[in-house]
Amino acid sequence: MSDETTDESNAQGTETNTTVTDDKKPSDVDNVKKDYEALKAINDKMDSELLRAEQLKAKIRQGGKADAGQKPEVKEETPKEYNARIEKEISEGKHND
Repeated sequence: MSDETTDESNAQGTETNTTVTDDKKPSDVDNVKKDYEALKAINDKMDSELLRAEQLKAKIRQGGKADAGQKPEVKEETPKEYNARIEKEISEGKHND
């Protein structure tokens, strides 16, 4: 009669014997857990890197080009422009020679 109850419980999907007969099963479970943790860590890192890249892209889109802290370009006068500027200043009385 005990054989019949064992067969019935196995047919229902429950196991009456809790001892592990195969030594590989606990190590396989441990390996799967280690693999899961490793993949989860990689996934979390990739998520943070993706978020960082998206934030940088948004900042670039919003900000455009910043010229703060840069020296303005200095245009050098040609001799003609210099003479014209000096003559104008002399005619306006701004230049004392």
